[in-house]
Amino acid sequence: MKTVITNRRHILRGAGATLALPFLPSLYPRRADGAQAVPPSQRFFVAAMTQHGAVGPVSMYPAAQVLANKLDIHPNHTAHMGTLATTAIGANARLSAVMTAPASQLTQRIVSKMNVMRGFDIPYYIGHHTGGHLGNYVRSDQGPQNLTPMATVDQVIAYSPKFYPNLTGNKARSIVTGMDFRGASWGYSNPTAGNGTIQKVAVESNPMTLFDKLFVKSSTPGTPPPTARKLIVDRVLENYRRLRTSNRRLSMDDKQRLDDHVGRMSELETKLSNMAPALQTKACSDFMRPATSGVGNNQDNPVSASAYFKAVNDTVAMAFACGSSRVATIWIHSAFADYPGSWHQDTAHQWEAPAAQSRLVTGLRNTFESAILDLAVKLDSIELFPGTSILDATLYQWTQESGWATHDAQDMPIVTFGAAGGYFKTGQYVDFRSLNANNHLDIFQKQKQFTGLWLRQWQATAAQSMGLAPADFEKNGKTGFGDAYWTSAYDKAVHANVINRASDPVPIVTA
Repeated sequence: MKTVITNRRHILRGAGATLALPFLPSLYPRRADGAQAVPPSQRFFVAAMTQHGAVGPVSMYPAAQVLANKLDIHPNHTAHMGTLATTAIGANARLSAVMTAPASQLTQRIVSKMNVMRGFDIPYYIGHHTGGHLGNYVRSDQGPQNLTPMATVDQVIAYSPKFYPNLTGNKARSIVTGMDFRGASWGYSNPTAGNGTIQKVAVESNPMTLFDKLFVKSSTPGTPPPTARKLIVDRVLENYRRLRTSNRRLSMDDKQRLDDHVGRMSELETKLSNMAPALQTKACSDFMRPATSGVGNNQDNPVSASAYFKAVNDTVAMAFACGSSRVATIWIHSAFADYPGSWHQDTAHQWEAPAAQSRLVTGLRNTFESAILDLAVKLDSIELFPGTSILDATLYQWTQESGWATHDAQDMPIVTFGAAGGYFKTGQYVDFRSLNANNHLDIFQKQKQFTGLWLRQWQATAAQSMGLAPADFEKNGKTGFGDAYWTSAYDKAVHANVINRASDPVPIVTA
C-alpha cells in the first residue's frame, strides 16, 4: 500500500498552518479498499489517570446482560463481549452509574467510539501507585521495589521516530499535566538517545502556563510583535479558490466535495465556538488563554475541579489541533466530591461500606463527565479531514489505580475513546476475565477475583496502536510492556499464554 504524503491540505498543522481542505481522490493514488488511512504520523495518544478506583462492578460497568457473546482467547480462557448502548435517565444518557452524563454529551456518536473493558491485572500487590497506569511499575508506595525502572508508554511513543518522523510545528513531544501527585510519566535522562537513568517527567499543573509554553512565542525586546495571522477560514478559502479554479484534474465529484467542505466550514466554526471559547477556530496564535490556573483552588470541590480540567482539556485539544503536540498525559488527583473528612481514610479505605461506596460512585461519575468525557467531545469536534475527527485518530485511555477493591490492582477497568486511526474496533463492552472457578484469587479481599489479562499487554497494545513494534519496547527478552514480575500468590493469574503473548494486541478490540 502506498502511503499518501500529508501536506497542509489534509490536516490542521503547526502554529499558523491551515485547516484541512478535503481529501480529493482524483488528485491522489487510490487504495484498493477506498479507505482513508490515518498513519501513525497523524495519530494521537492521551492517557487520563485517576487515583484509587474501588467502585463496585455493578456501578462501574454496563449491565451484565450486555455480554451476550463470547470468544476463547486462550485455552480455558473465554472472554465475553457485547455492544455498548446507553439508556435514557431523564436528560442523561447512562452506560453505567459511573458513566452517566448529559445526553447532549454522551451521544450515540461518542458511545460508538468507546470501548469499556474489565479484567486487567497486575500480578502482585502494588498498593498505592502511579506506575501501573503507563508501565513503570516500580513507582509505588508499597509494592515491590526490585522491579526494573522503565520509561512509560507515553514517553516511548513520544520519542519514537515512527510516531514523530519530523517535529515541524511541534512545541512539546508530550504534554504532562494535571495535578502532580507522585508522577505517572517517566523517561530516560537522555530521551532522544533512549538511554541514561529513568527520571520523572516534570508536570505542568497550571493550564495557563501550559498554554504559554504551547502557543505563546517569546519575543525579542525591541522587535515589533508578529503580525496577526489570518483566520484559518480565510486561509482555507484562498486554497479553495486556487484549487477550484486552476486544477483541471479535479473530477466533478471532487469539485462537489470541495464545495461541500467549504460550506461546512462556518458550521464547524460555530460548533466549536459554542462548545468552548478556547476552541474557536482561529489561527493558532490567536487562541484564547485559559481563564483559570486552578492552582490553589480546592480541587476536591466539583465546581472548581470541573473548571480546572475543562481548562486543561481546552489546552490539550488546541495543542492537538495546531500540531503543537500529539501526546498528552493527564493526572486527575481530584475526588470531584465535597467531603469534609479524609477522602483517603474515610472513603477509599472504607470502600466496602455503603456510604463510602456511594461517595466513590458520585466522585467518579463527576470525573467521567467533567474531565474524561469533556475532552473526548472536544477532540471529536475537531475535524482532521472530512469524515474523520481528531478523536478518530486518537487512542484516549482512562485508567484507575485499582480495581473494585482499594489497593488491589486486579480486575482493573480501562475505558477508551477513539480508534487510533482504525487500529481499534470500538463500541464494545468486553470482560477479559476467565470466569472459570479454578481461576479465581482469594487474596487480601473478601470477594473472589477472576484472572484476566496482564495490564502490561494493554500497554504493549497502546504502543503498537501508535505505530511501534514489539522490538521498540520489549526489555530483557520478555514480551509485553514493563517488568514481567509476579509473586506466587498470583500464580493463577500467570500462565504461558499471558507470559509469551503479552506483546500480542489485545484481542476483540483490535482490528
